[in-house]
Amino acid sequence: MFGEGQKSKRPRKQRVEFPREDFENAPWQLWLTSGDYRIESTKPGRKFRRKFRLPAPLFDFIVATALQRKFFPEYDVNGSGQDAFGRPIPSLQIKILIVMRLLGSGGEFASIYDGSKVDEQTARKFFYRFNDIFARSLYRTWVRPPSTDQEVDEILAIYKRLGLPGAIGSTDCFHLFWDQCPSQLKVECRNGRYKRCTLVWSVSNDHHRKIYSITDPFNGCTSDKTIQQYDGFLRSVHDKTEPLFANVRYNLFDESGCPRERVGAWILCDNGYHKFECMQPPPSTCTSQSEVIFREVLESARKSTECVIGILKSRFWFLKNPIRLHSKRDIANAVYTCTVLHNMLLHYDGFDKLWTAEDWLTLDPNLSDSENEDENDNREKMRRLIPPERLQEYVLPLPASDVPTLVESEHFVLRNALVRNLKYLWEKGEVEHLRFPKNDRKRK
Repeated sequence: MFGEGQKSKRPRKQRVEFPREDFENAPWQLWLTSGDYRIESTKPGRKFRRKFRLPAPLFDFIVATALQRKFFPEYDVNGSGQDAFGRPIPSLQIKILIVMRLLGSGGEFASIYDGSKVDEQTARKFFYRFNDIFARSLYRTWVRPPSTDQEVDEILAIYKRLGLPGAIGSTDCFHLFWDQCPSQLKVECRNGRYKRCTLVWSVSNDHHRKIYSITDPFNGCTSDKTIQQYDGFLRSVHDKTEPLFANVRYNLFDESGCPRERVGAWILCDNGYHKFECMQPPPSTCTSQSEVIFREVLESARKSTECVIGILKSRFWFLKNPIRLHSKRDIANAVYTCTVLHNMLLHYDGFDKLWTAEDWLTLDPNLSDSENEDENDNREKMRRLIPPERLQEYVLPLPASDVPTLVESEHFVLRNALVRNLKYLWEKGEVEHLRFPKNDRKRK
């Protein structure tokens, strides 16, 4: 007991020297030294990809790129380094594995100590640093829209076979939960749909699920129409500043089968965007059988963007779990890193050039259900047509937004032409459907 006015003395801090971690004998370092992870057909190789979300050859490529370009000057050509006192530090390979593990699992920074023997603060600093350098250095190389006439022709050919000539890709927005949103941004980031703070991005991709572009993060209350105005890829298509997209020429058939040429590529989207000529959503209300067919085909083709968003969140749980980072810039760099890795994996697995002749299924409107079941060997498939008496049931709800919708008259001109063209091709049996190949059919 101390008397009144007598203060307690704080115990003096004692300096204790703990032995430095043996990074060379860390479990992940021993795994890398053994080289067992390099054989993808073995259990260690499959475990490596599940744990770090990328195969060994792609991991070696990222390490070699970082060493060759000297992203981290403190490391030598072998990925080894020393601190200011000359003591060894964790290898560059281990630190890159830390980033991949954090992106893949969405865990906290302290969770990687058991495998890497790297403390929480070191892992946090390198995570921010790697994402910043990786995104700035490799984003424009791996995430870009078509840049040659051949690439544009290949994409146009796929959408033409789907019954949508002139389409160059699809776009949509997605939200990520932000648990560490600053107090001054909570009003702007609290999304009414999710009832919590979010950040929103706009992503555009082709039918191979290769990402063209992804915007900077916007606050969760920002509407798709506002984001559309700041999306560089969408603006290049709308303003026709990119000659590759502005000079696209394609033919659309009318009811009698007469082709009429149109100029300018267009993009598949939902009803949350401005009704520009180059932005074609599915009709919100269908009044004819032709519009029903058009909406079903367009919605089916537009699912590639929904799949891209789902693949990103399933592969990188950092995006699926509520984000606990404070800086919006650090979050954006992590999202860009995931986007680059997505396109890298798409190219490595051979899915960037996915569709072959055996992946196409003919949509024959003349087959009945029973006949269609008997024709499975011929890979023929029928899409059920909605009877006219049920047309009024198919009304798409329009998203609520305070932003007025900008409407271009050419939007409806192009849509009506696309509806007539698809109806003509459908009746001739020239509309096709794509079946996604299984994972064991990789083509490299």
